[in-house]
Parts: sequence; C-alpha cells; structure tokens
Amino acid sequence: MKIWECFCKHSLSNPKIYYNIFFGKYSNSLNNDIKEYYSIFPEELGKQQEDTMVILLGQNMYEGNLDILKSCANEGFIKKENIVDINEMVVLIYQGMISRILNNGTDYDVEDLKDKIMKYIEQVIISFEGNIFAD
Repeated sequence: MKIWECFCKHSLSNPKIYYNIFFGKYSNSLNNDIKEYYSIFPEELGKQQEDTMVILLGQNMYEGNLDILKSCANEGFIKKENIVDINEMVVLIYQGMISRILNNGTDYDVEDLKDKIMKYIEQVIISFEGNIFAD
C-alpha cells in the first residue's frame, strides 16, 4: 500500500508522462529504455527497496505489481489464488483514474485523487481477503 501511495503521489503530479510510460503507444519500448538508462546510471536510482525496483524496472506495470503481490502472498498477507484478480483490478483502477485526468483536463487535486485510488485499492483487497487493514 505504501508503494502505491508513493507512486500515486508522484505519478498524478505528472499524469501524461506516467501514462505514456506505462500505458501509451510506446510503453514497451520506453520500459526497455528506462532499464537501459538505469543500467548505465545506477546511481540515479538511489536507495530503493527491491519491491519498488520491480515497478521501476519491470517489463510493465501489470507484471511489476504482480511481483509485489506475490511478495505479499509469500509473507501471508494475501492468498496466492487471489493475486491475479487483485492485480488486474488495481492496475485498472490506476489506469482509469490517470485516464480520467488526461481526458478531463488539469482541474484536480492530486491528494484527493491519491486518496481515492488508495481507498479503491484497499476495498479490492478487503473484498478478497477481509479487512487486513484493521488495527
């Protein structure tokens, strides 16, 4: 959830760039270019957790998020049989919200949209796993 929260905060501030990187016409070639860039300049990545690196350097958002969900399943937070469905719903939520921004103009509050996406992601996980977020 923290990875998604951080990712949303930054990507919603620059939706056109992130949309093109992950969903645009040339997204596959851009992902390869990003990998190549960071192989040449690894210091530009700074210190990142391994799970975050999966999204940054993965083949695409779908596969990167799936890898994160697999880690969550391996640690017992979610069931392995649910990760494909959770992944698809989470990526579709994000893609839909960033598309909405691009289609409706720039009059939006980044923090409100981030909160809305996080609420929807949490609701997806709760629908499959129960309320694992309760204290």
